[in-house]
Amino acid sequence: MLLGDTDTFFSEYWEENYLHRRGRIDPIPARFDDVDRLLHDHVLSTSTVALSANGSLLDAERYTVDPTTLITGGDGPQTVVDPDRLLAEFQHGANVVFHRVEDYLPAAAAVASELESIVGQPLRGNMFLTPPGSPGLPPHVDGADVFVFQCEGVKRWELWRRVIPRPLCEDEFNRRELTEPEVVIDLEPGDLLYLPRGWDHRVGAAAESSLSISLNIRTVTHAHLARAALDVALQSEDFRRAVSPEAMCDPAVLAAEAKQVIDELSRAIAGVDAADITGVVDELVGAVKRPKPSITLQQAIDAIGLTDNHRLRLGDGVVIDGTDLRRGDAVVTPPAAFIAGLGVTGRDPTTVGQLRGALPLAAAEPLLLRLLDDGWVTAT
Repeated sequence: MLLGDTDTFFSEYWEENYLHRRGRIDPIPARFDDVDRLLHDHVLSTSTVALSANGSLLDAERYTVDPTTLITGGDGPQTVVDPDRLLAEFQHGANVVFHRVEDYLPAAAAVASELESIVGQPLRGNMFLTPPGSPGLPPHVDGADVFVFQCEGVKRWELWRRVIPRPLCEDEFNRRELTEPEVVIDLEPGDLLYLPRGWDHRVGAAAESSLSISLNIRTVTHAHLARAALDVALQSEDFRRAVSPEAMCDPAVLAAEAKQVIDELSRAIAGVDAADITGVVDELVGAVKRPKPSITLQQAIDAIGLTDNHRLRLGDGVVIDGTDLRRGDAVVTPPAAFIAGLGVTGRDPTTVGQLRGALPLAAAEPLLLRLLDDGWVTAT
């Protein structure tokens, strides 16, 4: 388990405190060889790669091919990265950032998927290739919680505890004068660091090159739900009235009118249906959340030959127990329509077509294929 005991993680660290775990990444999600493969096998663009030095982004012309050579993707026309020029800039001290690394490194995607299943929030990753002795970025604050995986070399993290708990936006981030760091951590290969949003930090490489991956959480907060509730409440016609002329001229009248609006708003929010505001979660994370397939490719291939006339029976040792299918100590609970489709005993054959008629197709196919794969039912 990457985070150790999840109850401990959520009670002691989540959104509050940093967590450093040594040597907990196995397998390590990226190596220098993976960078070589990216540069050799992929056509990288300026939407995928960025270089910086001394805290500032480098002009893309320094590490791209002829600017008239473009590739078109979801971010519009992008200039193609020249691997040799990129490596030359790296040799001269430039830091290289590969964006959305989980989209093209399977090991990074696996780590991101595991963490998403734990925290319930989508993650986006960047991979940082840092030359020896790089000063990195000056002290700064990130607007998202981050998981850092040290893959190659050593990288020093200097941390300052935040002042404002759980900041919601950059305007809330602490702009204090920093003294000596409160925490210093040398991340080594295999180490994991969790850092909540709002912590000042400075990162730099040691005397050797470094490779690390940062997975940022796009956090959905209660403030997002509160704003959604407010948006619904404000659709009431009551809030479209102009402030009265008397209130505009008399502060006491204005205060009384403001109190009236507050009372009206309280009543309006109390009447908001929770179902009307939960959609904001999908709006916030839908563009970045990775959908998970409900069946495997092999199951999809197998289904091509499964016709409506195939007959379904219970598998060996499987019995119907109320609304469950039971085989020894193992139990599954399909939809009631599926149980009904199998008949009272499950020994009289039911056809695939009958099942598809009893359940929506999107629900019937994945369910049937999983039950067939695991031997709960057979098809002949």
